[in-house]
Amino acid sequence: MQDPPTLNGMHTDALEYLDTPACLFDETFRLVYVNPAYARFFGRPAEALVGRRFTELIPEDDRARTQTLVRGYDILEPTGTHDHPVTVGPDDTRLMRWTNTVIRTADSGRPTLYMGVGRDITNEALAEARRADCEIQYQALFTQSLNGVAIHEMLFDDSGAPCDYVFLDVNPAFERLTGLNAAHVIGRRVRELLPETEPFWIERYGQVCRTGTPVRFEAHSGALEGDYQVSAFPLGRSRFAVSFVDISEVKKAQDDLRAAFSRFDLAMKGANDGLFDWNLQTNEIYYSPRWKSMLGYAPDELADHFSTWEDLVDPDDREKGWAMLNDYIEGRRDTFNLEFRMRHKDGHWMDILSRAFLERDATGAPVRLVGTHVDISERKQFERELQTARLSAESATKAKSEFLAAMSHELRTPLNSIIGFADMMNHEVIGPLPPHYREYADLISSSGLLLLETINSILDLAKIEAGKLDLTRRATDVADLIDEVLSLLSVQAESKRLLLRRAVPDALMLSVDPMRIKQVLFNIVGNAIKFTDSGAVEVAHIEDETGHWITVTDSGIGMTPAQIQVEVTPFGQAHGDTLARSYQGTGLGLSLSLEIMRLHGGRLDIDSTPGQGTRVMKRMKLFDRGVP
Repeated sequence: MQDPPTLNGMHTDALEYLDTPACLFDETFRLVYVNPAYARFFGRPAEALVGRRFTELIPEDDRARTQTLVRGYDILEPTGTHDHPVTVGPDDTRLMRWTNTVIRTADSGRPTLYMGVGRDITNEALAEARRADCEIQYQALFTQSLNGVAIHEMLFDDSGAPCDYVFLDVNPAFERLTGLNAAHVIGRRVRELLPETEPFWIERYGQVCRTGTPVRFEAHSGALEGDYQVSAFPLGRSRFAVSFVDISEVKKAQDDLRAAFSRFDLAMKGANDGLFDWNLQTNEIYYSPRWKSMLGYAPDELADHFSTWEDLVDPDDREKGWAMLNDYIEGRRDTFNLEFRMRHKDGHWMDILSRAFLERDATGAPVRLVGTHVDISERKQFERELQTARLSAESATKAKSEFLAAMSHELRTPLNSIIGFADMMNHEVIGPLPPHYREYADLISSSGLLLLETINSILDLAKIEAGKLDLTRRATDVADLIDEVLSLLSVQAESKRLLLRRAVPDALMLSVDPMRIKQVLFNIVGNAIKFTDSGAVEVAHIEDETGHWITVTDSGIGMTPAQIQVEVTPFGQAHGDTLARSYQGTGLGLSLSLEIMRLHGGRLDIDSTPGQGTRVMKRMKLFDRGVP
């Protein structure tokens, strides 16, 4: 054991029993004594330490600083404290806090012996560093947090109930979210700052302080006019922290979404459609309750799996559905609209219309298919019945056409004989006739011709209805057709003292069926003469960018729009039976003319005004102006 030096004649026994490292060193920093705690701390025997400079135990970067500090002690300021690291082991450096005291000086007053007592403050320094880091992190979190943060002091009344709270600190996000300035807020009570604050805010925060339990909730603040998500944390008995975000837009979006879902749900219920939602990436599929009930099943009776559709769909429609679905997903078609049959729970087949929309991701890959099922069984049944009725009507029309064709032969043969014999009688081929018999012969002839005209018109209409009236188009001078018709009808016009006017070019070559166009002209001009008692009938020609127009204008009795609709229907008599009998006619001319013009690719328009000064204008539009 080392022999401890004496201090002014006193042994240093007391240093032996210190629990902290202690040593004596001279003015050259050489150790002259170390206590057992010092030797234990450095892990070496005292003999190995005494005689060495204690600065050798200090990292080289700190030696000069330490030496300067120690040399600064003198008789006037004999004691000082400073911190410096020491090397305890190869990989172990500790931070020590040393208190050094000058305990002996030379006659000149120069220190010659020092006593040092040290304390290991490594853990304290680390804790302080961590505390400083935490403070920095806290400040960074506090100031940079996107959440509003406020520190409060809760105030209690005499009964211990929370009654108000004070703002101790707020972060920038608090200012941004509330619109309140920190300088205006800090140090003030909430009831003073925001008098409209609802009591439940104080009650909720008071509960946090009393129980020491954090809470998280959503609430509306009338004072701040917003919805907030709030977290409150206790910071002691009366202090607490609040972190919050403004969720007003989120709440509005949620309300809008709920409203949209409600509208969608009502729309789906109103439309009575089934809904399916197929995730193409996970192969998960959702069938709505209506999708299942449409087929007679309860929601839990059918699995939400694609095989459900495959099992219930008509096998004849399954491949067609797959083909259309693949084309839609692969982008070979723009829409998905498919009709197919599915088996109802009770076994009968239902007609379904499926429409779907495909959602793609940013790369264009298909991710989701959402669509509806509509029960169209009634519509399809109606279409089938309509098809049956159409086939029946076509069959009836065919039978009618065949009947009329047969009857036309049976009627026209004797009718031609009757007309022929009447003409022979009228021309007295077999001898003179009394005057009143000649009148009978004229009546028989005119009645027979009218009947023959009616039969021919009926047959023409029957052929048109059956689609068997074929046109024989050829290059025709329509002006010649008009001249021929006006010449044949001029006797009727002269008998009524009507003026026939022609305003048509001398050559009007068009590709038409001349016999049918002449038939139309006879009907139109004949009607104009028939229903005009005075004035004139004019046939004119107009050509514009749409084609050629033949107009027939008269100054006759005219028709209302309702009468026009009657006139263009077969056997329609616009002016009633009494007037029709006075003018004679079958009621087939206009309807037949309209169909002939339609077959030519044109149309027949009627513009008429009833009463005095009326005019009827009938226009024929011939679209095909080319000449083959």
